[in-house]
Amino acid sequence: MKKFRVELTVYTKQTVFYEVGAENREDLDEQLSMHCIEDIGTCVDEETPEFYEEVLGEIKEVKNV
Repeated sequence: MKKFRVELTVYTKQTVFYEVGAENREDLDEQLSMHCIEDIGTCVDEETPEFYEEVLGEIKEVKNV
């Protein structure tokens, strides 16, 4: 019996909600352009990562050595 190495790329997604204080939307946009959301906001909710796609990639026969 032959063996094959099969590449499988699995994509997941997760949604995380942050609250950020700002004077107005323009101020918020400026903060987001200058800083990482994790640095300026507080995480208030997050969904469990979910599987949403898998893609078969390269398939190679494994040579017996």
